[in-house]
Amino acid sequence: MKYIREIFLATSLGLLFGCATPTMYQPLTDDQGYQSIQLSENVWQVSFKGNNVTDIERVRDLGMLHAAEVGLTNGYNYFAIKDDQNQEKIRESSRGAMYMGAWGCGLGPCGGIGYGDNFRASRHRVERVIVFFKDKPEDLITYDARLVQTEVRAAYGI
Repeated sequence: MKYIREIFLATSLGLLFGCATPTMYQPLTDDQGYQSIQLSENVWQVSFKGNNVTDIERVRDLGMLHAAEVGLTNGYNYFAIKDDQNQEKIRESSRGAMYMGAWGCGLGPCGGIGYGDNFRASRHRVERVIVFFKDKPEDLITYDARLVQTEVRAAYGI
């Protein structure tokens, strides 16, 4: 009976933590997703926040996708990054904690005890100030909004 409980606990924890997925491409909801604020006629601040299982590459790419879509929606074909900030929010715990719990089980008692130690979670955020252009400027490094949109959507199956 003791091993059945341990197997049940391990399976339950595996299912619980195995369900975590990276942040989807979505408007800012529950402190994850994209957001944009217009600063002037052709300048926006765009950001993308990931959850604790979203890696920095995905956050950066989905931030670029949002910049491209803001530009295309507003009639701009090209954009340049004026300011690019990457932030990482880290939450760590090196102290252990004891957890006890009971689950609704069928016949007989059910429950579990767990101990956690050295927990680390990080969340990435990218925030950029973007300048948009209708025509490609000659003297700036710019991104083609349609190409960025196509490539990033294809890379992430969006």
